[in-house]
Amino acid sequence: MKYTELGGQSGLLGRPIDDEATCSDGVGRFRHFEYGSIYWHPLTGANEVHGLIREKWARLGWEKSFLGYPKTDERSSPVAKGRYNQFQGGTILWFPPAKEAFVVHGTIRDKGNSLGWNSLSGTSER
Repeated sequence: MKYTELGGQSGLLGRPIDDEATCSDGVGRFRHFEYGSIYWHPLTGANEVHGLIREKWARLGWEKSFLGYPKTDERSSPVAKGRYNQFQGGTILWFPPAKEAFVVHGTIRDKGNSLGWNSLSGTSER
């Protein structure tokens, strides 16, 4: 179970604040915790989202937005000590000391992927 892998109550996400629920598409599932959320979909698996990246995704409409479901847990970027999550339709990045996270998608994300994605997150998603 993802929550246990992340350390349970004493881990990254803290204690659950609600029960697991079904997403509006009738397929995905989610659960919110004190410091983040876990979302699951059969195409993406279970992935955690937290901090400013989660705040940005929430403001955009969670999985109902153009970003869809998270495809990765939050990861470290080799660029400027940044952090990111990959989503079905884009990437949300955060670089300290920024007070908010930023979305990369569409043509700009495609160009980054064609270049090996190194300039933003250090990963390739081909």
